[in-house]
Amino acid sequence: MIEKITDACSLRDALITDGAVGLVSDRVLRLCRELAHGHDKGVLQKDLNLNNFLLQGERIVAIDLGQFQFQSSPIGRRRGLSQLAQILSCLPKDRRPPVDVSLREYLRARGWSRRPSDEAVLDAGTQRAKVRAVQHALRKFQRENTRHLAVRTRDCRALFDRAFCRGADPVAFARQIDEIMDQGKVLKAGKTCHVCHVAWNDRQIVIKRYNHQGWIHSLRHTLKRSRARRSWLSGHRLRCLGIATPEPLACVERLRGPLVWCSYIVTEYVPGGSLSDLLRDAGVSEEQRRERIAEVESLLKRLDDYQITHGDTKHSNVLMSPDGPVLTDLDALTVHWWRWTARLAHRKDTTRFAADCAQ
Repeated sequence: MIEKITDACSLRDALITDGAVGLVSDRVLRLCRELAHGHDKGVLQKDLNLNNFLLQGERIVAIDLGQFQFQSSPIGRRRGLSQLAQILSCLPKDRRPPVDVSLREYLRARGWSRRPSDEAVLDAGTQRAKVRAVQHALRKFQRENTRHLAVRTRDCRALFDRAFCRGADPVAFARQIDEIMDQGKVLKAGKTCHVCHVAWNDRQIVIKRYNHQGWIHSLRHTLKRSRARRSWLSGHRLRCLGIATPEPLACVERLRGPLVWCSYIVTEYVPGGSLSDLLRDAGVSEEQRRERIAEVESLLKRLDDYQITHGDTKHSNVLMSPDGPVLTDLDALTVHWWRWTARLAHRKDTTRFAADCAQ
């Protein structure tokens, strides 16, 4: 028998939804201290995520005891900092206390003095843990789950955000998607793809169709995933990492037998023009131009931190929303295994972006 915890919520819900930044920071630091006390007693939790802690008033309670290991000696420094990094990686950057503050609380609770390398170790560990968590999450985004609905008919397969298709027929949307696009405003009409801005189910959306390019093209994209499926996963990857990109709402693949004939990615519509529109606007001052360019360069640097490159950094692929730059057109997004290949590709991204700035 175990204790029943009443009037409690998951720590994740309490931290993510609570608007008081100071209160969030206080709870995270308290969790850092609780983690340190457990490590001092040799307690190691194998599945460290915020849903495995409950907040009852101001009391933090660990659950899922099947994921605990109990050792006869205290947890070592490197393993302890790795666990602390996993906790911090669960939080968006704007909800996370500074790394040095979290580290100070953990070290103080363990009675340790600070080493020069500790902050770098924790920072790198947080980033690695975040990447692993995203990889795990992306597996869920490829099948039906509590957030996404999977649809399969004889001639198509699709994934939908449940909130997007609530109150509507997703199968009808998948079958009539070309007709729906015809009712919208054309944003791009090219040989390889067609993009429209459409209103559907009380939502403003953008639909991008990747056109059929022949049998060999269909075979290649059937084997290595369609461009829409890759864009769907890339969009979710960036959003999980806290990098601004339009929310993916649906991915539809039209089939001819076993082959993907053509595919569609549906995203939210982001109001505001592209960076190229802003830079051509005579009413925008030179200082504002420099500020916007610096924001995009910072965004590209954040991609490089995770060894990701966009692959097509022309200014028309950056939307300027009221909240800052938003990356679109993720067809060529690449996650690199090696740091040196990421650096080379990042240099190409920045060179392409700078070339557009010079025009």
